[in-house]
Amino acid sequence: MVTEEPGSTPHHPGCNQMAIREVLLLGNPQLYEVSETVLREELDDIRNIVTDIHDTLLDFRKRHGAGRAIAAPQIGKRRFMVSRKMSKRR
Repeated sequence: MVTEEPGSTPHHPGCNQMAIREVLLLGNPQLYEVSETVLREELDDIRNIVTDIHDTLLDFRKRHGAGRAIAAPQIGKRRFMVSRKMSKRR
């Protein structure tokens, strides 16, 4: 099964292909919609969103040389979720 959304790279469950989503920019009305809290019983169901957020952040950093964090609403998912890329302390 292939999961596709407008503005995204297809994600193939079970494969090592990255799931890269379009990053919504400041001013996009979707970013002003109220997000939903992730409940404990939903944790197994949101793995694809977690993967999409992570993969999209890594791709953004690779293409733009910047980007420390991304939230689920920035990829069109109205959930209170954030992925942050932290570097190792030296």
